[in-house]
Amino acid sequence: MADDRRQIEAWREALKVSPDNVPLRRHLAQTLYAVGDLTGAEIEFRRALTHDPDDLGCKLGLARVYLGLGKHDVGLVL
Repeated sequence: MADDRRQIEAWREALKVSPDNVPLRRHLAQTLYAVGDLTGAEIEFRRALTHDPDDLGCKLGLARVYLGLGKHDVGLVL
C-alpha cells in the first residue's frame, strides 16, 4: 500500500510535466482503482479519454469504476 501511494505521487509529479501522457494517466487511474480510490480513478480515466477518446484500456477502466460506484447504466454503456 505504501508503495502504491509513492507510485501515485510519482505519476502525479510526472503528469505535471506531461499532462497529455495517456499511458501514464491510465496507470495512475488503474492504481487509484486498485487502492479503492474510485473517485480519483474516475477523474483520471476521464482526463485520459479527453486526450484519446478511443483508448480501450481507459474505457474499460472507467466502466469498472462506474460499476464499482453503483452507476451500472453508465458502466454498461461504456
